[in-house]
Amino acid sequence: MGNEVNMETPKKTPLTLRLDYTKLWKLLIDKKRKKEDLRREAGVSAASISRLTRGENVTTDTLLRICQYLDCDIADICEVVSSNPKRETN
Repeated sequence: MGNEVNMETPKKTPLTLRLDYTKLWKLLIDKKRKKEDLRREAGVSAASISRLTRGENVTTDTLLRICQYLDCDIADICEVVSSNPKRETN
């Protein structure tokens, strides 16, 4: 009748952003720390370190553990970047 509801689920917009952890690796070097130190001293699992190395997702808890260990802010260890390659303009 007049009270119809559209039950279609909205299409998700493709995600075009990702986190880049280059800052983390530079900060570790600056603080003379190694990935193994993150595992042993900060309690970050080897699997999480592997995911970070590959630029994959990790939990917020993992990122916060790293920040606590390195005494830094989350912006000091990662940044949001486009996952789409940049097109060159002529």
